[in-house]
Amino acid sequence: MSEKTTSTEILTPAEKLTLQTAAHGVVSLMAAADPGLISSTRSGMAGGKALSSATGLVGHVLAEMLKGLDLDGSSTADLADRTFTALTDSMTLLKTKAPA
Repeated sequence: MSEKTTSTEILTPAEKLTLQTAAHGVVSLMAAADPGLISSTRSGMAGGKALSSATGLVGHVLAEMLKGLDLDGSSTADLADRTFTALTDSMTLLKTKAPA
């Protein structure tokens, strides 16, 4: 990969937070999908592995410790609203700034 595709300098702090919100939100939704202890534990572990093994630009962004990640809400629907908005915004952002 070229330096440009892995350098997080092409993203603003707000854009990085959008990517992190999308990624962490998906893992949280996976864990919330089945309230059973074994299934949610497995989902959380699989999601954690996916987050920690991401590569390229997204992997570098996920490795950063950003302040402001907020996945709180009063329901799973609130979490889904934030997550799906962040996912849509992330896809647009990556197509524009890092199409590779």
